Amino acid sequence: MREERRLSELRNNAEAAGISAGLQFTARLLERAASPELEAKLIDLALEDMRTLPSDQIARLRLACRDARPQVKVTSAYAVCAAQRQVVEQELQTLTDGAVVQFGEDSRLRAGLRISIGPWVLRANLADELEFFAYQVNHARSS
Repeated sequence: MREERRLSELRNNAEAAGISAGLQFTARLLERAASPELEAKLIDLALEDMRTLPSDQIARLRLACRDARPQVKVTSAYAVCAAQRQVVEQELQTLTDGAVVQFGEDSRLRAGLRISIGPWVLRANLADELEFFAYQVNHARSS
């Protein structure tokens, strides 16, 4: 029984080390790939996702905006070019029925966007995705 426990502990430790190494590799790879070009692609993906939100989710989002009239804050890792900024702003105004959109930058995102609309946060950036990935892996291991 002790030997089984010891082997189980060794397997768990090896699994944890492998997961940690995988997360570190992924983080380093994505940090090296982070660029304004990658960010532009991530913005396009975020816009595509916003356009395909289910109607009930859009209705709840618009209701939240109507109740609080929040500003929409779009944070990106790099400066968003004027053309893409205009598209993002138009999509968000359509989605929220005309909320005011503000843009800012935070290099900790690595690449992509974080869009805050009142209590809602839409995440399409490397930092949040890595954090979510690590959480999911760790949560799955502990279950």
